Amino acid sequence: MNALYGLVMVAMVCVGLSTASAQSTLLKDKLKLEVLSVGLDPDLPKGFFICGEGHLHIRATVQNRSAAPIGKITVAGKVFDAEGSLLGEANGTTQLPRLLPYETTEVNLEFLKVTGPKIEQVKRHEETIVEASLAQ
Repeated sequence: MNALYGLVMVAMVCVGLSTASAQSTLLKDKLKLEVLSVGLDPDLPKGFFICGEGHLHIRATVQNRSAAPIGKITVAGKVFDAEGSLLGEANGTTQLPRLLPYETTEVNLEFLKVTGPKIEQVKRHEETIVEASLAQ
C-alpha cells in the first residue's frame, strides 16, 4: 500500500512540474523583450553602459502582452566577440513584484566578467527570457 501511495505521489509531482514548465513557456511567449534604444555612453551600443565598478551592463525592457498579471521575470544575456567566443553571461530579474497586462518594466543585465578591454571586444549580444510565472 505504501509503495502504491509513493508511486502516486511521484506521478503527481511529475505532472505538476510539467504543468509549471508548460505554463512558464506559454507566459514567455506573451512577453516582449527589447534592449533599450537609448544609450548612456555615446561610445557604446544603445542600451549598454559601464557601471562605476567597470562592468558592462545591458538595459532592456520587458512588456507583458498577456491579459494576466505576471510575477518576477528573469532574463539571461550573453555577449560574444567577433569570432563568436563567449565573453560573459548575466542574469537579471525585473524589480516589480507584478507586471500588469500591457505594462512595461526595465531589467538590467550586469556582466561581472566583462570589464576593461573585454568591453571593446563585444560584437554580438543575445538576451532571452528564461523564467516567468503568473503573479500571486
